[in-house]
Amino acid sequence: MNLKLLNEESKDGEKLKPTIKDLGHSETFPQSVKFAPSGRYFAICGDTDFVVYQYPKFANAGFGSGNELVWASAGAPGMQQNTYAVKNDSGVVKVFKNFSEHKTFKTSFTNEGIYGGRLLGIKSKDFITFYDWENFRVVRRVDVSPAPKNVYWSDANGAYLVLALEDTFYLLQYNAETVDALLARPGEESEDGFEEAFTFVEEFNETVQSGVWISNDCFVFTTHKGAIHYLITGSSPKVLKLSSCDKKYFILGYDGKQQGGRLYLIDKSLNIVSYSLQLSLVNF
Repeated sequence: MNLKLLNEESKDGEKLKPTIKDLGHSETFPQSVKFAPSGRYFAICGDTDFVVYQYPKFANAGFGSGNELVWASAGAPGMQQNTYAVKNDSGVVKVFKNFSEHKTFKTSFTNEGIYGGRLLGIKSKDFITFYDWENFRVVRRVDVSPAPKNVYWSDANGAYLVLALEDTFYLLQYNAETVDALLARPGEESEDGFEEAFTFVEEFNETVQSGVWISNDCFVFTTHKGAIHYLITGSSPKVLKLSSCDKKYFILGYDGKQQGGRLYLIDKSLNIVSYSLQLSLVNF
């Protein structure tokens, strides 16, 4: 569905009627879809294998075995644009650069799931450990129990990080320059990484059903009750309410050019709605 082809202005919460185009058939039964930061590729993961397709031609760009795939931020140090990690059933993680296998490694702890972004995150039951994408050195182990349901990095610079747990979420600040300097020094590896890597900012008693950073200073999320909130970072972070919905919605993305800024959401019946959220107001 190409939402940019919608001609008329949409009202908040109004069901959109985009034109649907059939691209083709997936070679594996999809359990998840993950878009590359560039938007030029997307990966479809099944129970045992994955396929990476090019958009919009739907050409096959890569495939292999694995049940989870995550992309690296385009702005992560030393990263080529198409860098992603794949986890298999035994917990082995393979990192690919431009669709060629780069490195393989396995953690000493049970691998319960992986997360992409500025750093590669691997979680166990009671903690999540972040690694640099290049050499898999431990940047920081964060003890949280239970381990996060999801991890959301702010834009390419990755200045902020949201760790979403069952009924709360943490806002952390990532100190990139400090980490880069520490990784450049030769020294002994620590299983806990560098304490200076993250600065704890705030805890919020809200459930993040789905979320997206629309700027380096604003995180928008939906709750399990259907409300849409946005978090403003800064010296005194605060959560503001954008709207309430009559059902659960999941965030598709944000387009800052459409009608001054619109947030697009989808429900489980594939109904798409949008809400106005202007970055000029957020910045103010």
